[in-house]
Amino acid sequence: MGDEAIERAAAALQAAWQGGAGVAPDKVPAADMAEGLRIQDALVGRLGHEVAGWKVGASSKAAMAGAGIDDPMCGRLFRHTLFEPGTRFPRDAFRNCILEAEYAYRMAADLPPRASAYGEAEVLDAVADMVVGVEVADNRYDAPLPIPLPLLTADNAATGAYIAGPSVPDWRNRDTTGIDSSLTVNGEPAGPSLSGDARCDPKWVLVWTANFLSARGLGLKAGDLITTGTACQPVPGGPGQQITAHFAGIGEMSLAIES
Repeated sequence: MGDEAIERAAAALQAAWQGGAGVAPDKVPAADMAEGLRIQDALVGRLGHEVAGWKVGASSKAAMAGAGIDDPMCGRLFRHTLFEPGTRFPRDAFRNCILEAEYAYRMAADLPPRASAYGEAEVLDAVADMVVGVEVADNRYDAPLPIPLPLLTADNAATGAYIAGPSVPDWRNRDTTGIDSSLTVNGEPAGPSLSGDARCDPKWVLVWTANFLSARGLGLKAGDLITTGTACQPVPGGPGQQITAHFAGIGEMSLAIES
């Protein structure tokens, strides 16, 4: 895609972000993840929203293999999309959302762009805290799921909302891939815990993100929240839902979408 095509795609997504109708997928003809990132960069520049961190998805071995990609999907986490546990969203807050129980890191120090790669110990030393959370993934397309990952990448990696919850005790020494992490909807089990190759490794995702952003000349900043991908089977979201995320030995958190 040439620069003009990139800008046309970003403009179409911008209109949807700003309250317009959904975008037909053929208006965002990103052929691969690299083109999706170029559109995302142009979209973010047009929107002008404050960036509060980064969201990473399709980050498990199984998700990447199934999508035929070598790296996860990454997008900006906007300040205005961050919410507290217990938030009640209006019934029309989202177009086509998916709910996920996740783990996220909050940075204590900058990890700026550099020529050499960051190692795991160096990245973890720059972390202030690890928290549990719920991502409400959403998109601006006028089409049913699934949407190709390059198009979701263009749409800022399917940003909807992120609800950050309690801290993870002793997070440095815990294997969070083994913690049962699930969702219930209206009191009924809905999103069981993932395991094996279907479960992402948050520490690996964080280190990957630090180096991915470094290579793009962006880097991580103190205060950034870095989400790492779902720990449970994703659940379709919609009006009339009371959602609770359960994290064994850590706690739980709830949100709702009004009827």
